Amino acid sequence: MIKCPDCDWENESGSAWCANPDCGHLLQWENVPAANAPSTESTLRQSAPGEGGATAPSLPPDAGNSIPVREVAATAKQATRAKRIQPTVANPAPVYVLKEQRAPVVVEHVATPAPEGTKGSSSRSNDGHGLYVALAADNLTVVPGREVTVELSIRNTGSFVEHVDVRVDGLPHDWTVLEPGEVNLDVKKEGKVLVRVGVPRSTSAKPGLRTFEVVAWSSSSPTVNCSVPARLQVEGYSDIQASLEPMHVQARHIPTLMLTLTNKGNEDWTATIGASDANGRLSLHANPRQITLGPGSRATAAITVSRAPLLLTGSPVVHQIQCSADGLALGTAPAIVTQMPKVTRWMVRFAAVALVVLAVGAALAIKAEKKSTPAVPAVMNEQVSVASQQLSQLGLVPELKSVHSPKIQLGLIVGQSPAPGQHVRIGTHVELDVGSG
Repeated sequence: MIKCPDCDWENESGSAWCANPDCGHLLQWENVPAANAPSTESTLRQSAPGEGGATAPSLPPDAGNSIPVREVAATAKQATRAKRIQPTVANPAPVYVLKEQRAPVVVEHVATPAPEGTKGSSSRSNDGHGLYVALAADNLTVVPGREVTVELSIRNTGSFVEHVDVRVDGLPHDWTVLEPGEVNLDVKKEGKVLVRVGVPRSTSAKPGLRTFEVVAWSSSSPTVNCSVPARLQVEGYSDIQASLEPMHVQARHIPTLMLTLTNKGNEDWTATIGASDANGRLSLHANPRQITLGPGSRATAAITVSRAPLLLTGSPVVHQIQCSADGLALGTAPAIVTQMPKVTRWMVRFAAVALVVLAVGAALAIKAEKKSTPAVPAVMNEQVSVASQQLSQLGLVPELKSVHSPKIQLGLIVGQSPAPGQHVRIGTHVELDVGSG
């Protein structure tokens, strides 16, 4: 039996590695008796892979840091001389072997390996390093804004503990996440890497088929690398943002509204633009009627009113104008247009007051006109002094004319012109016929 110096595990004689699954220590190089062990140089030669069918273990991993055989043997001999221990039967001379100093490797033990028939890729070097990788699926479909995951299996097919790095080629680096991005694998063991592919919801994520590769390579032997091709189908999506301006307006006439459309999707968008009023009283048209937008582009359309009800008086009417694309309502709030009557209440009140003022003014004008055009009074058979006084009070000028007749009393008015009751202007001369006896 061989006892492991690291974990005290009892191993079968001739074991190369410690059978403890949590240890895996290399036993071939520990305390080999000089009587039974070959020289350091021959032991190292037996450990080299591919020589004479030897069953001894391979050299420790990390071929880049291993020491040449001759240097290891020379160093071991120097160490033996330094000890100066004379071999005896009771105290056999130990063989000192130079051990490689490196950081401990965390080994992942996976119970369930990938099926042998899984389609994948393998790579192997002449110095005993080997890897095999396979994807659970190689045709992926994703909608921008979401992610798709696929499992990558990595198997260590070589004779050394492997540190394996993984990357994705052919896709933007911010589209992929590897969990984990690197694994440590014991001999004949397998690990899993979850490949997450998330496409951002952006106009730059063009729809279509993309090809990519998942690559795994050995840090110990960079020539050992495997790549698995895969395809990613990026779906198209539409995201149209619309705004209608002005959103709130009050007017006697329905104004022209401006509809602004922005394509936030990743594919071209074409639609016929329409507009309608919630109460059906308006007839609306869009100009242009059809709009085509590429990803990230913007366009505007004018929404005009071709027919609207005539609102002379009464209460305002509220119209809710909603725009649509190919008959489907756009994701924007409707514009609220308040149609005001052409004749408002204050205008009616003002008109009533104006009519009253006009009536009063007309009455005053008529009255003033009557005062300026008095009626000629009847002064027949009146004495000339009385007739003259009456005319003078009305602003008329009496003009006397003598009439000789023995039958007419002296100073009596026997005729006048203009006739009585006729309206004349102030200052008009009124002829009076006065008897002279």
